[in-house]
Amino acid sequence: MKKRGILVAAALVAGAIGWWSGGDDGGEQPAALDDPPVSVTDQIWIDRMPVRDKDKIHLFGTISDGNIGVFNHGSAYEGEFTLFTFEKPRRGALVITMLQSDKVHTLRYKLSREGCPRAFDYCLHVKGAPRGPKVYGTMRDWRIEGARDARALDALVRERAAALR
Repeated sequence: MKKRGILVAAALVAGAIGWWSGGDDGGEQPAALDDPPVSVTDQIWIDRMPVRDKDKIHLFGTISDGNIGVFNHGSAYEGEFTLFTFEKPRRGALVITMLQSDKVHTLRYKLSREGCPRAFDYCLHVKGAPRGPKVYGTMRDWRIEGARDARALDALVRERAAALR
């Protein structure tokens, strides 16, 4: 695997962790939505909106630049992550290869506006994922357009979480 891919995934995790800790940083076919502003790739997905730094959440994110993704579970202070590679999504399915075990999984997904966790614009329903919840949520502006965006997303997510307090 390319070092660049690992760095991109690390930036994704760092962006999410940076948000937790209070830092200052701020090609596929679309989903079956009426106006699909989000996709399964290049988007941050979390299972619930945390309120405190110690709240643990599940995060799912992918970056199509390098076809790398992460499952993350943790808080601002601790957590664990698993990296994977993926093939270009097709017809509601994402084929992922877990980098530690080399196991291949077909993650079937559906994007919608219904059944979303509280405070999210869109939700991602998944089946066949090797870990994490079955439903994640995201906001329209939580797009990742490269490794730099993974860090910049920090400010957007933190702003949304602060509005819920």
